[in-house]
Amino acid sequence: MNEEKTGGGAYLNDDFTGGELVFPDLDIAIAPRPGLLVGFASNHEFVHAVPKAFEAEMSNFRIGGTADAAYCVVDTFRHLLTEQAARSHLECIARSLRPGGIYVLGLHLLPFGADKEDSDCWTQRRCETKVTVTVRLLRTDRRRRIEDVQVCLVARGRSKELRLQHAFQLRTYTPRQFRRLLDSVPSLELCDVYDFRYDIEQPSALNDETAYTVFILRRGLPS
Repeated sequence: MNEEKTGGGAYLNDDFTGGELVFPDLDIAIAPRPGLLVGFASNHEFVHAVPKAFEAEMSNFRIGGTADAAYCVVDTFRHLLTEQAARSHLECIARSLRPGGIYVLGLHLLPFGADKEDSDCWTQRRCETKVTVTVRLLRTDRRRRIEDVQVCLVARGRSKELRLQHAFQLRTYTPRQFRRLLDSVPSLELCDVYDFRYDIEQPSALNDETAYTVFILRRGLPS
């Protein structure tokens, strides 16, 4: 019987220094974030590398030179809890992009469940291992524009169980509030809006019915 060897990694906290896990032959790049569990076969089909990275605040960073594109998806942007921090992040991004460079920004514009508790759950299996991630919205403070969120990861095998839990806060945005923030950073212009399907052939519209939204922002060209 052939036994397939596997490799992987788990990111347990948010104070590490490290870069993306890149699979160049598959054109896949995985950005690290707390609670993320990555597994893959240890063979020539999954050759991987970690490019050079640096540690910095999202609202205060510089890179050497400029980039053609950058991305920040799945609500990472909402960890910036103040308007000033969010604006500073966008200004740093604009400074880091070449003229015409693209920034892909994805976030929920509306609270997961308005003013009541809500949750999302995902489960994946591989052989005898089952991993379940549950994200629960505990409360929403509309005046302060803050959500309290809890995430729980449970990995179960034949005889072992690993349970990780973390609580954090996110900033909320209505479409109008987010548009006002974008208007305060004139060096970035809004090109397109998409929904959770990430389908480039089906652009969406920014309205009060939109939930998870992907914004395509571009650094303006010189006049």
